[in-house]
Amino acid sequence: MFLLNALIGGLVGVQHLLAPRLWTDLAGMQIVETVTWRVIGAALIGFAVGSWLAAQEETYNRVRTLVVMQVIWTTVAAATIAWGILFEGIPPLEWLNVAVLGAFGLAFARYLVRYEVARDDETTAGHLSR
Repeated sequence: MFLLNALIGGLVGVQHLLAPRLWTDLAGMQIVETVTWRVIGAALIGFAVGSWLAAQEETYNRVRTLVVMQVIWTTVAAATIAWGILFEGIPPLEWLNVAVLGAFGLAFARYLVRYEVARDDETTAGHLSR
């Protein structure tokens, strides 16, 4: 899950950073400034690097903060985009982003619950399953 998140987040981040109008033109959105999109791209690249590093870890305690951050980020981002589609006229193509972010949100939330429940269990000690 971490590697897939790193790959997708990294690719979208690089695209937003280097060619922010590529996605917005495809979605039919006209943007005046690109700085906001480039900052989002920079954040996505940072999250991608965090996920790539987390994939190298062996224990849950070493990735817990990143998992919590990913649950919050993906859930709030998906809800924000959905709001924009429903109430602010963002093009329907953005449902793709809602679906991807929502899927990662659910996956990270499942991961969080799984390891938080097992966290106090000395026998698992939070070792990550691959």
